[in-house]
Amino acid sequence: MMFFIYLFFFATKFLDSFRLDPDYGWHIFLGKNIVDRQSLITNAIGLNHYKEMQLHDHEWLSDILLYLIDRHLGYIFLVIIWLIIYLLIIRLSQKTARIMGKGNLNSISITTIITMSGLLVYQGIRLQILIVLAAVLLYYIWNSISSSRKRFLYYFLIFAIGNNLHGGMIMLLPIPLLLEFKKDNLKASIILLPILIIAILCNPLVIHYFELMIDYTRNDYYISHITEWRPLFSIPIRLLNYILPLAFFLFILIVNNYWRKIPKKELLLLSIYLFLGLRYIRFFPLFMVISAPYVAQSTKDLFSLVKNDRFSKIFYLMVLGFVALLISSEFITAPQKTDTWSDPDYPKNAMNFIKDHQYKGNFFNPYDWGGYIKGAHQEIDVFIDGRGPQAMATENKTILEVYYDFFSEDKTVIEKNLESHQISYVLIQKPANQKLSFFDIRVLKILKTKKEVFTSPKNNLMVFLANNPKWTKTYEDNLSEIYIKN
Repeated sequence: MMFFIYLFFFATKFLDSFRLDPDYGWHIFLGKNIVDRQSLITNAIGLNHYKEMQLHDHEWLSDILLYLIDRHLGYIFLVIIWLIIYLLIIRLSQKTARIMGKGNLNSISITTIITMSGLLVYQGIRLQILIVLAAVLLYYIWNSISSSRKRFLYYFLIFAIGNNLHGGMIMLLPIPLLLEFKKDNLKASIILLPILIIAILCNPLVIHYFELMIDYTRNDYYISHITEWRPLFSIPIRLLNYILPLAFFLFILIVNNYWRKIPKKELLLLSIYLFLGLRYIRFFPLFMVISAPYVAQSTKDLFSLVKNDRFSKIFYLMVLGFVALLISSEFITAPQKTDTWSDPDYPKNAMNFIKDHQYKGNFFNPYDWGGYIKGAHQEIDVFIDGRGPQAMATENKTILEVYYDFFSEDKTVIEKNLESHQISYVLIQKPANQKLSFFDIRVLKILKTKKEVFTSPKNNLMVFLANNPKWTKTYEDNLSEIYIKN
């Protein structure tokens, strides 16, 4: 049975990898430019109005690798690599649980398949999975290597390399610092901190890296306007992907901690990443993977407490059924195609229309489509993509805040922005009704929030352009509209 669950999971992830990540296109674009220029990117190349804005590529090593693999071996090879990464995460998590003595075969199997449901959150070629892999490696090293010198060396390598692959690696610093902390050996714990600091400094953009961290804390506008930064319980709530797996893990951990206390430093780690997972959707899989070995032990204890083979089998089958249902739903909705730039959620036909008609001047595009456009049509400069939403475009506004000014309720603000940014043509993303489940609707009733707020979003820019004689609609399909200035 487990074999078919694994097979189904990886088949789903294979198809799901062709659901294009919104950021994939600009990663490829930057990788190509780094290779062609033979230098790192320090400004917002590929943007039109803000091309001179300081914006450093903190995933430069990943971007180079993605571009070279995509160019020479094809996107399908990247998909295979990502499947191997998922397999490594699962296998390392299982080995860590065995080494820690936390769980038998059944409990580890149950924990593994629930952890897989958390990994389904990531869609497409998502660099965030590298952080999850690094977290599992850190736990595995701590449990499997007895020599502190060797462990510290591996920690150094993970952060030195990882920090150039993804700027978010710094979020993993609490793992080795807390796991290695020992009251009877403070000297080793103190030595580790400078080692990790030196590892983080092994980055050609290190000064600008810390500037990026400051920008993230100085302005939090992006948190409420970008989906992956929203809280776990944001509407629409994904009951199968988020809530039920989380509820199971928390229930098991709490029950386990009642009679088998988790060490305080490890409990603190779990609490840190639980908070991050609840506060920001993007960190949810990280909590699931980090807590997996402890949940395996808890599940084992639960079985030993009940001492009922029938209960164990029923519980096991219920978990298998739940994950099979979840994976099935993901499998059905996964894109049935293997062409990189033909994802039906992106404006392929509209962009071909713009290219065929050779539109000139500054282009305004939807935020969610910027990355796609930079990957599929690298010759077209966009207004915005997924890079640095917290980057300061003006003295007091980030580029994301400037972008949302174009959708103001005030028509004069929209017109002023179109004029000041010298926009010649606009690609509009048509409002799409969000599908709300029965669970979502009940939550909205409790919060006394109107359903229409989520099901009928208003695009003020589209309304403005449609009713302004200075602008003409030149194209329309089920996804988008194109307006050109007269």
